[in-house]
Amino acid sequence: MTEGCSGRPSFSLPKPWGSSQALLKRTTTSRCFCALSAKLPTLVFKGGTSLSKCYKLIQRFPEDIDLNLEDEKRPSEGQRRHLKESIVSTIEEFGFALRDPDRVMSRRDYNRYVIDFPSAFDFAALKPVLIVETSVFLRAYPSRKMEAASLVYDCLKREGRSDLIERYALEPFALNVQAVERTFLDKLFALGDYCLAGKVMEHSRHLYDLYKLSAVVAIDEPLKALFKAVRKERSAHPACLSAQEGVDLKALLQTIVREDVYRSDYELVTAKLLFEHVPYENAASALQKIVDSGLLDA
Repeated sequence: MTEGCSGRPSFSLPKPWGSSQALLKRTTTSRCFCALSAKLPTLVFKGGTSLSKCYKLIQRFPEDIDLNLEDEKRPSEGQRRHLKESIVSTIEEFGFALRDPDRVMSRRDYNRYVIDFPSAFDFAALKPVLIVETSVFLRAYPSRKMEAASLVYDCLKREGRSDLIERYALEPFALNVQAVERTFLDKLFALGDYCLAGKVMEHSRHLYDLYKLSAVVAIDEPLKALFKAVRKERSAHPACLSAQEGVDLKALLQTIVREDVYRSDYELVTAKLLFEHVPYENAASALQKIVDSGLLDA
Protein backbone atom coordinates (compact mmCIF):
# COMPACT_ATOMS: atom_id res chain seq x y z
CA MET A 1 0.00 0.00 0.00
CA THR A 2 1.44 3.36 -1.01
CA GLU A 3 0.52 7.03 -1.11
CA GLY A 4 -1.39 7.21 -4.37
CA CYS A 5 -2.17 10.07 -6.70
CA SER A 6 -5.43 10.67 -4.85
CA GLY A 7 -3.45 12.05 -1.93
CA ARG A 8 -4.53 9.26 0.40
CA PRO A 9 -3.32 5.70 1.00
CA SER A 10 -4.10 3.61 -2.04
CA PHE A 11 -2.83 0.78 -4.13
CA SER A 12 -0.21 1.93 -6.60
CA LEU A 13 -1.13 1.89 -10.25
CA PRO A 14 1.30 0.60 -12.88
CA LYS A 15 3.89 2.80 -14.52
CA PRO A 16 4.51 3.48 -17.29
CA TRP A 17 0.83 4.33 -17.76
CA GLY A 18 1.02 2.95 -21.29
CA SER A 19 0.81 -0.65 -20.05
CA SER A 20 -2.50 -1.46 -21.74
CA GLN A 21 -3.01 -4.84 -20.11
CA ALA A 22 -2.62 -3.43 -16.61
CA LEU A 23 -4.78 -0.38 -17.26
CA LEU A 24 -7.57 -2.30 -18.93
CA LYS A 25 -7.61 -4.93 -16.21
CA ARG A 26 -8.01 -2.25 -13.55
CA THR A 27 -10.92 -0.59 -15.31
CA THR A 28 -12.87 -3.60 -16.53
CA THR A 29 -15.72 -3.28 -14.05
CA SER A 30 -16.37 0.33 -15.01
CA ARG A 31 -16.39 -0.51 -18.70
CA CYS A 32 -18.64 -3.52 -18.10
CA PHE A 33 -21.24 -1.44 -16.33
CA CYS A 34 -21.03 1.32 -18.89
CA ALA A 35 -22.00 -1.31 -21.48
CA LEU A 36 -24.68 -2.80 -19.21
CA SER A 37 -26.29 0.57 -18.45
CA ALA A 38 -26.54 1.21 -22.20
CA LYS A 39 -28.54 -2.02 -22.56
CA LEU A 40 -30.71 -1.29 -19.51
CA PRO A 41 -31.68 2.42 -19.28
CA THR A 42 -33.69 1.74 -16.10
CA LEU A 43 -30.79 0.05 -14.30
CA VAL A 44 -30.14 1.46 -10.82
CA PHE A 45 -26.67 1.28 -9.28
CA LYS A 46 -26.73 1.06 -5.48
CA GLY A 47 -24.79 -0.13 -2.46
CA GLY A 48 -21.12 0.34 -1.68
CA THR A 49 -19.91 0.47 -5.26
CA SER A 50 -22.17 3.44 -5.99
CA LEU A 51 -20.78 5.17 -2.88
CA SER A 52 -17.28 4.64 -4.27
CA LYS A 53 -17.62 5.21 -8.00
CA CYS A 54 -20.38 7.83 -8.04
CA TYR A 55 -20.58 9.66 -4.72
CA LYS A 56 -16.85 9.24 -3.94
CA LEU A 57 -17.75 8.83 -0.26
CA ILE A 58 -15.99 5.64 0.75
CA GLN A 59 -12.37 4.60 0.51
CA ARG A 60 -12.44 0.85 0.27
CA PHE A 61 -12.53 -1.92 -2.28
CA PRO A 62 -16.18 -2.86 -2.87
CA GLU A 63 -16.89 -6.54 -2.23
CA ASP A 64 -19.92 -6.81 -4.52
CA ILE A 65 -22.02 -4.78 -6.93
CA ASP A 66 -25.72 -4.21 -6.20
CA LEU A 67 -28.17 -3.56 -9.01
CA ASN A 68 -31.90 -3.02 -9.35
CA LEU A 69 -34.41 -1.70 -11.87
CA GLU A 70 -36.11 1.68 -11.63
CA ASP A 71 -39.81 0.90 -11.45
CA GLU A 72 -42.83 1.85 -9.34
CA LYS A 73 -43.81 -1.79 -8.95
CA ARG A 74 -42.21 -5.21 -8.98
CA PRO A 75 -40.58 -5.81 -12.38
CA SER A 76 -42.46 -8.20 -14.65
CA GLU A 77 -41.11 -11.61 -15.58
CA GLY A 78 -40.13 -10.17 -18.96
CA GLN A 79 -38.17 -7.36 -17.32
CA ARG A 80 -36.40 -9.78 -14.99
CA ARG A 81 -35.54 -12.02 -17.93
CA HIS A 82 -34.12 -9.06 -19.85
CA LEU A 83 -32.08 -8.06 -16.79
CA LYS A 84 -30.57 -11.53 -16.51
CA GLU A 85 -29.89 -11.83 -20.25
CA SER A 86 -28.24 -8.40 -20.35
CA ILE A 87 -25.93 -9.20 -17.43
CA VAL A 88 -24.96 -12.62 -18.81
CA SER A 89 -24.31 -11.25 -22.32
CA THR A 90 -22.17 -8.43 -20.94
CA ILE A 91 -20.12 -10.91 -18.92
CA GLU A 92 -19.53 -12.93 -22.07
CA GLU A 93 -18.70 -9.87 -24.19
CA PHE A 94 -15.87 -8.96 -21.83
CA GLY A 95 -14.48 -12.50 -21.88
CA PHE A 96 -15.33 -13.53 -18.34
CA ALA A 97 -16.76 -16.79 -17.02
CA LEU A 98 -19.88 -17.02 -14.88
CA ARG A 99 -19.66 -19.67 -12.17
CA ASP A 100 -22.66 -21.96 -11.79
CA PRO A 101 -24.81 -20.23 -14.43
CA ASP A 102 -27.64 -22.70 -13.78
CA ARG A 103 -28.18 -21.06 -10.39
CA VAL A 104 -29.15 -17.77 -12.02
CA MET A 105 -32.83 -17.83 -12.95
CA SER A 106 -34.98 -15.19 -14.66
CA ARG A 107 -38.02 -15.74 -12.45
CA ARG A 108 -36.20 -14.99 -9.22
CA ASP A 109 -36.45 -11.65 -7.45
CA TYR A 110 -32.88 -12.12 -6.25
CA ASN A 111 -29.91 -13.42 -8.22
CA ARG A 112 -26.22 -13.66 -7.39
CA TYR A 113 -23.76 -13.71 -10.28
CA VAL A 114 -20.32 -15.01 -9.29
CA ILE A 115 -17.79 -14.13 -11.99
CA ASP A 116 -14.21 -15.37 -12.20
CA PHE A 117 -12.23 -12.17 -11.82
CA PRO A 118 -8.60 -12.47 -10.62
CA SER A 119 -7.61 -9.27 -8.88
CA ALA A 120 -5.38 -6.82 -10.69
CA PHE A 121 -3.90 -5.93 -7.30
CA ASP A 122 -1.43 -8.09 -5.42
CA PHE A 123 -3.51 -8.14 -2.29
CA ALA A 124 -4.54 -11.27 -0.40
CA ALA A 125 -7.74 -9.82 1.09
CA LEU A 126 -9.34 -9.46 -2.34
CA LYS A 127 -11.26 -12.43 -3.65
CA PRO A 128 -10.59 -13.73 -7.19
CA VAL A 129 -14.25 -13.23 -8.08
CA LEU A 130 -16.58 -10.35 -8.88
CA ILE A 131 -20.04 -10.69 -7.32
CA VAL A 132 -23.04 -8.95 -8.85
CA GLU A 133 -26.33 -9.07 -6.95
CA THR A 134 -29.73 -8.11 -8.31
CA SER A 135 -32.58 -7.62 -5.84
CA VAL A 136 -35.80 -6.53 -7.51
CA PHE A 137 -38.23 -7.38 -4.70
CA LEU A 138 -37.54 -3.97 -3.13
CA ARG A 139 -37.89 -0.74 -5.09
CA ALA A 140 -34.72 1.33 -5.48
CA TYR A 141 -35.92 4.81 -4.60
CA PRO A 142 -35.27 7.66 -4.58
CA SER A 143 -32.67 7.67 -7.34
CA ARG A 144 -30.89 10.23 -9.45
CA LYS A 145 -28.77 10.39 -12.59
CA MET A 146 -25.04 10.57 -11.82
CA GLU A 147 -21.68 9.88 -13.40
CA ALA A 148 -19.60 6.85 -12.46
CA ALA A 149 -15.82 6.91 -12.68
CA SER A 150 -13.11 4.41 -11.80
CA LEU A 151 -10.22 4.94 -9.39
CA VAL A 152 -7.85 4.78 -12.36
CA TYR A 153 -9.75 7.58 -14.10
CA ASP A 154 -9.54 9.71 -10.96
CA CYS A 155 -5.78 9.20 -10.75
CA LEU A 156 -5.15 9.88 -14.43
CA LYS A 157 -7.36 12.97 -14.31
CA ARG A 158 -5.34 14.37 -11.41
CA GLU A 159 -2.12 13.77 -13.32
CA GLY A 160 -3.47 15.42 -16.46
CA ARG A 161 -3.27 12.24 -18.55
CA SER A 162 -6.26 12.91 -20.77
CA ASP A 163 -4.44 11.05 -23.54
CA LEU A 164 -4.62 7.77 -21.65
CA ILE A 165 -8.19 8.43 -20.53
CA GLU A 166 -9.19 8.81 -24.16
CA ARG A 167 -7.03 5.94 -25.45
CA TYR A 168 -8.57 3.41 -23.05
CA ALA A 169 -12.10 4.89 -23.04
CA LEU A 170 -12.03 5.59 -19.32
CA GLU A 171 -14.36 8.59 -19.35
CA PRO A 172 -17.13 8.66 -16.71
CA PHE A 173 -20.56 7.49 -17.84
CA ALA A 174 -24.05 8.41 -16.66
CA LEU A 175 -26.45 6.00 -14.96
CA ASN A 176 -29.19 5.88 -12.36
CA VAL A 177 -27.92 5.81 -8.77
CA GLN A 178 -29.84 5.25 -5.56
CA ALA A 179 -29.85 8.24 -3.21
CA VAL A 180 -27.38 8.15 -0.31
CA GLU A 181 -30.20 8.61 2.19
CA ARG A 182 -31.81 5.35 1.07
CA THR A 183 -28.48 3.54 1.05
CA PHE A 184 -27.87 4.81 4.59
CA LEU A 185 -31.14 3.22 5.72
CA ASP A 186 -30.54 0.00 3.77
CA LYS A 187 -27.23 -0.47 5.54
CA LEU A 188 -28.81 -0.06 8.97
CA PHE A 189 -31.27 -2.81 8.11
CA ALA A 190 -28.47 -4.92 6.60
CA LEU A 191 -26.53 -4.87 9.88
CA GLY A 192 -29.67 -6.02 11.67
CA ASP A 193 -30.59 -8.66 9.09
CA TYR A 194 -27.17 -10.32 9.04
CA CYS A 195 -26.97 -10.27 12.83
CA LEU A 196 -30.35 -11.98 13.22
CA ALA A 197 -29.46 -14.50 10.50
CA GLY A 198 -26.16 -15.34 12.18
CA LYS A 199 -24.20 -14.25 9.10
CA VAL A 200 -21.96 -11.56 10.55
CA MET A 201 -18.75 -12.57 8.75
CA GLU A 202 -17.87 -10.47 5.69
CA HIS A 203 -20.63 -7.95 6.35
CA SER A 204 -18.95 -5.45 8.65
CA ARG A 205 -18.31 -3.24 5.62
CA HIS A 206 -21.77 -1.79 6.25
CA LEU A 207 -20.49 -0.45 9.56
CA TYR A 208 -17.65 1.39 7.82
CA ASP A 209 -19.99 2.69 5.13
CA LEU A 210 -22.37 4.07 7.75
CA TYR A 211 -19.43 5.83 9.40
CA LYS A 212 -18.72 7.61 6.10
CA LEU A 213 -22.38 8.23 5.26
CA SER A 214 -22.99 9.81 8.64
CA ALA A 215 -20.92 12.79 7.54
CA VAL A 216 -23.27 13.65 4.67
CA VAL A 217 -26.71 12.30 5.61
CA ALA A 218 -28.81 14.61 7.78
CA ILE A 219 -31.09 12.90 10.26
CA ASP A 220 -34.14 15.09 9.76
CA GLU A 221 -37.88 14.71 9.27
CA PRO A 222 -37.64 13.70 5.56
CA LEU A 223 -35.20 10.92 6.50
CA LYS A 224 -37.49 9.74 9.30
CA ALA A 225 -40.39 9.61 6.84
CA LEU A 226 -38.26 7.65 4.38
CA PHE A 227 -37.26 5.26 7.17
CA LYS A 228 -40.92 4.50 7.90
CA ALA A 229 -41.68 3.90 4.22
CA VAL A 230 -38.64 1.67 3.70
CA ARG A 231 -39.37 -0.36 6.83
CA LYS A 232 -42.97 -0.90 5.75
CA GLU A 233 -41.87 -2.13 2.32
CA ARG A 234 -39.13 -4.36 3.72
CA SER A 235 -41.51 -5.88 6.28
CA ALA A 236 -43.46 -7.54 3.47
CA HIS A 237 -40.45 -9.75 2.68
CA PRO A 238 -39.50 -12.54 5.14
CA ALA A 239 -35.79 -12.23 4.27
CA CYS A 240 -35.75 -8.71 5.71
CA LEU A 241 -35.57 -9.97 9.27
CA SER A 242 -34.93 -6.71 11.10
CA ALA A 243 -37.96 -5.01 9.51
CA GLN A 244 -40.45 -7.61 10.70
CA GLU A 245 -43.19 -6.75 13.15
CA GLY A 246 -42.03 -7.14 16.73
CA VAL A 247 -38.35 -6.50 15.94
CA ASP A 248 -36.95 -3.45 17.72
CA LEU A 249 -34.28 -2.28 15.30
CA LYS A 250 -33.01 0.38 17.70
CA ALA A 251 -32.49 -2.17 20.48
CA LEU A 252 -30.91 -4.61 18.03
CA LEU A 253 -28.39 -2.07 16.77
CA GLN A 254 -27.66 -1.03 20.36
CA THR A 255 -26.85 -4.68 21.13
CA ILE A 256 -24.62 -4.85 18.07
CA VAL A 257 -22.61 -1.90 19.40
CA ARG A 258 -22.58 -3.00 23.04
CA GLU A 259 -21.52 -6.58 22.29
CA ASP A 260 -19.09 -5.69 19.48
CA VAL A 261 -20.89 -8.13 17.19
CA TYR A 262 -19.03 -7.01 14.07
CA ARG A 263 -15.65 -6.21 15.65
CA SER A 264 -13.81 -9.39 14.67
CA ASP A 265 -14.95 -9.29 11.05
CA TYR A 266 -14.21 -5.56 10.83
CA GLU A 267 -10.65 -5.96 12.05
CA LEU A 268 -9.94 -9.16 10.10
CA VAL A 269 -11.65 -8.30 6.81
CA THR A 270 -13.01 -4.79 6.33
CA ALA A 271 -10.02 -2.92 7.79
CA LYS A 272 -7.77 -4.64 5.24
CA LEU A 273 -9.94 -3.42 2.36
CA LEU A 274 -9.76 0.25 3.34
CA PHE A 275 -7.62 2.90 1.68
CA GLU A 276 -7.61 4.83 4.97
CA HIS A 277 -7.22 4.04 8.65
CA VAL A 278 -10.59 3.89 10.41
CA PRO A 279 -10.46 1.90 13.66
CA TYR A 280 -13.43 -0.25 14.60
CA GLU A 281 -14.11 2.05 17.57
CA ASN A 282 -14.70 5.00 15.22
CA ALA A 283 -17.17 3.07 13.08
CA ALA A 284 -19.00 1.68 16.12
CA SER A 285 -19.20 5.17 17.62
CA ALA A 286 -20.88 6.46 14.46
CA LEU A 287 -23.48 3.69 14.72
CA GLN A 288 -24.09 4.57 18.37
CA LYS A 289 -24.77 8.19 17.38
CA ILE A 290 -27.33 6.98 14.84
CA VAL A 291 -29.01 4.84 17.52
CA ASP A 292 -29.17 7.88 19.81
CA SER A 293 -30.39 10.27 17.10
CA GLY A 294 -34.10 9.51 17.33
CA LEU A 295 -34.26 8.19 13.75
CA LEU A 296 -35.25 4.70 14.90
CA ASP A 297 -37.80 5.75 17.50
CA ALA A 298 -40.73 5.70 15.07
